Amino acid sequence: MLSKYFEYKTKTDSFIKNIEATIDELKDKKVLLYGFGSAFVELNKKYNFLEKLNIIAIADKKYEKPNKQSAKDELITVIKKIKPNDITDIDFDYILLSNENPKSIINFLIDNLHIKREIIKPLFIEEIYEICK
Repeated sequence: MLSKYFEYKTKTDSFIKNIEATIDELKDKKVLLYGFGSAFVELNKKYNFLEKLNIIAIADKKYEKPNKQSAKDELITVIKKIKPNDITDIDFDYILLSNENPKSIINFLIDNLHIKREIIKPLFIEEIYEICK
C-alpha cells in the first residue's frame, strides 16, 4: 500500500517537473535503480522508466536473500538484480532512487560505498516530515 505522502507528492507540479527533468537528464546514461518497491512500480506505470531509461541493474535489500522474488519482479526479468553492497561492482553513470525517504539510502551510498553525491538522483527530493507538517 502506498502512503498518503506518495499520493499527495506525486500529484504536485514540482514532482512531475522533477521526474520529467530527471528522465531527460538520464535518458542516454547507464542507470542503476536503487529500490524496486510499490512506489517504483506505480511511477513506472505513468513514466515508463523501464522503457525510457537504460537501467542496467536494480539494487534492493530484498535481493540480499536468495530467491527473494515477487510478482513485481516479472517486470524486470532481463535486468540484473543485485544486493546494495554490490553496487560498486557495476559500471553505471547514475543511481536513481525510488524510495520515498531517500536520506538513509543516500547516506549509505556516500558513507559506506563512497559514491559521489552528484550521481545520486532521488525521485523524492523532500523528506516526508518536510511536506506533511
